[in-house]
Amino acid sequence: MKKMFSILLFVYFILFASSVSLYRTQTTNPTVVDKSRLFPVKIKDVVPAGGQGKLQYLVTKAKSTGDKISIAGMQHSQGGHTYYPNAIMVDMKKYNKILELDVVGKTIRVQSGATWDDIQRKINPHGLAIKVMQSQNIFTVGGSLSVNVHGRDIRNGALIDTVESFRLLNANGEIINVNRTENA
Repeated sequence: MKKMFSILLFVYFILFASSVSLYRTQTTNPTVVDKSRLFPVKIKDVVPAGGQGKLQYLVTKAKSTGDKISIAGMQHSQGGHTYYPNAIMVDMKKYNKILELDVVGKTIRVQSGATWDDIQRKINPHGLAIKVMQSQNIFTVGGSLSVNVHGRDIRNGALIDTVESFRLLNANGEIINVNRTENA
């Protein structure tokens, strides 16, 4: 009886240790999917964007450790092309501030995690509307720029035609200005 109890106790501890190990693997290596749910990908970690300094730190740290980075906003891209296996996914949803609205000049400056809905809510009280965006307002500005959306009214061209400039965080952790004359 004592031997049987020892064996059961040993099996219990093995199962317990295995479940703890499995839990740690699942929580430290989450699986992410886009809206299509066709290509689940195990990644290393999900990190919220935070501010500019945190983003620069993430990029320079990843470069020094050899980690890959993928970026996600509302995660509506389809086909699995926004995730990289065992990469660090930077969740841009909270990097969504509207930084400046020039009603007279009809320009707005936003962080890349801002959605078209965020912009509409800010500009509509001023009698303004967005010239080019996707057919839904749930997408982020950064995600829309990254896939060069065109909108429904082809007379207004692609989204990039309405963008005066943007700032780009490059792989060295430097932020550069991009416009039609500087870093075009």
